[in-house]
Amino acid sequence: MSSTTLAQKTAADTAILFAVFNRPDQTRRVFEAIRAARPKRLFVTADGPRSQVPGDAARCEETRRIATAVDWDCQVVTRFSTTNLGVKQALSAGINWFFEQVEEGIILEDDCLPDATFFSFCAELLARYRDDEKIMQISGSNFLPAGTITPQNSYYCTAINDIWGWATWRRAWRHFDLGMPGYARFRSEGRIQSYFGDRAIADWMQSYFDEAEQYRDHERIGIWSSPWSYAMCREGGYTLAPSHNLVANIGIEGDATNSGASFRLYDQYPVRPMGALQHPPTLEVNRAADRLRFELIRKTDPRLDPMQRVKRRLAALLPATLRARIKAWIRSRA
Repeated sequence: MSSTTLAQKTAADTAILFAVFNRPDQTRRVFEAIRAARPKRLFVTADGPRSQVPGDAARCEETRRIATAVDWDCQVVTRFSTTNLGVKQALSAGINWFFEQVEEGIILEDDCLPDATFFSFCAELLARYRDDEKIMQISGSNFLPAGTITPQNSYYCTAINDIWGWATWRRAWRHFDLGMPGYARFRSEGRIQSYFGDRAIADWMQSYFDEAEQYRDHERIGIWSSPWSYAMCREGGYTLAPSHNLVANIGIEGDATNSGASFRLYDQYPVRPMGALQHPPTLEVNRAADRLRFELIRKTDPRLDPMQRVKRRLAALLPATLRARIKAWIRSRA
């Protein structure tokens, strides 16, 4: 990639997908960050209100109004659902829609508040690695202790892909499929272990893949990010993560759909601006950084608690339809 091409690729030139639902306060804060970046193209996708939740329709309407209140020169394209699809279906369909129209872009959810330099960070790396099939994602998150990544490098290559503010290309997203094709064989061949290069990390990620595959035909159970991680694993693609954190999750303490107490660990990693990028001379997966990241996760992720693993194994003995009904009942009572 020539320096001229990189110089021509600015944050404003990079399309943004803004995924919202029913949280006007968080949406307003993230939208202000987007407004400051002044993108030329803004795509807004929104799930529909839940008919059984009082006031949901009004909150969704207010959120959509905030997310599209553009007052600069910008093309705004919207995809608003009239019914509630749930986060798995709504967000994955929204990203599909986004990449039907753009070759590359940034994805922000309504609770992911980026530093101003996040946009230029993504824009420069989208351009630099546009044709590198081994790089499938750019992340705005870093949850490693200060100094883990040397100051000579602005980012590193990782097998663990965080999605609190991220970017990718159509050529990478085309591998995404909620159905996780070929998973059973992929797992049996030991390819998860080969990809992560660490048995403990592989087992941890496999627990997410197993759950996603188990509920792949259930619209309301499961999350879209596990099939995306599986797609990267299957294709041998990796993530570029910044040397320090560029995105704060402002929904953790609120009513976020897929956040729990374990994620509060990430409050320890404040957002700091990124200076001029210092590119690493070579790109190899930083296995030591990935192991340290896993050790931090081990302290809080309930999936890595021995008793939780026993419960999951016992639950696996139940018929799939019964497991789905139990989970749906639990969620309806939450």
